[in-house]
Amino acid sequence: MKEKYLRAIIRENIKNIIEYQNLFLEQNSLTMSYTKNYIHGNINESEYIKFLNTINESNFFEEIKIKALNSLLTFLKKAAKIGFKIFDKLKTLINWVWGKIKSFKEKNPVLFKVIVITLLVMIILILSASTAHAQTNGSPIPENQINTAIGYIKDMQEHSLIKNTNNMDINKAIAYLIKLRDAHGVTNPDDVKNFGEESLRLANGGIKAAEAYIKDARTEGQNSQVYNYCLYIMDKGSDFISYSIQKFGSSETVRLGIK
Repeated sequence: MKEKYLRAIIRENIKNIIEYQNLFLEQNSLTMSYTKNYIHGNINESEYIKFLNTINESNFFEEIKIKALNSLLTFLKKAAKIGFKIFDKLKTLINWVWGKIKSFKEKNPVLFKVIVITLLVMIILILSASTAHAQTNGSPIPENQINTAIGYIKDMQEHSLIKNTNNMDINKAIAYLIKLRDAHGVTNPDDVKNFGEESLRLANGGIKAAEAYIKDARTEGQNSQVYNYCLYIMDKGSDFISYSIQKFGSSETVRLGIK
């Protein structure tokens, strides 16, 4: 029943939604720029909200509408590339929009209704885009698991337990995992082409080993050896914060940055 009611509401309001979409497509550059910077972490939450709050009071309703729809469209476009991790940032926008529009529910009920329905429709579309991204690229790997994988590989390297793999490939495996962590657990084929087959094999093995260690640590509890070792390698992996791969002719060097 609720689903039928929702579809009826969307159909009823789709004309207005399209009209507003045409409007904000013509006036989108500044809001979209700020929203992209917020999504990519170039500005923080308080800076983004400060920008959203810069509203001309004489044109209050229109500016709220345009900023809300511009921002939602930007989130929709990015969801297809980033996936579910975009929802942490999206909550900031949704809370801001709701805080603004509920104040004029009685003063401008038609605009209030259109924005609420548009917000709902856009959230559904963003969810669909994120789901499609996950189906294409796989679910994101948690940061703690990646840190554990880095620490595990580094610990194995320090104890000379990785056989038939040179230090260059081991360091490139760690570099790849740092890149994976910085990409919030999701990469695409362009991200892996500079690391090499052996390094990727080792990195993927580290991820599987980390998953197993974390699972065993949860099962055996805080007083177990596996729990303490898991914490040790997870902390060790978190110390690696950057990498650089430099090529000089036929030679290559890998530098790992530690905090």
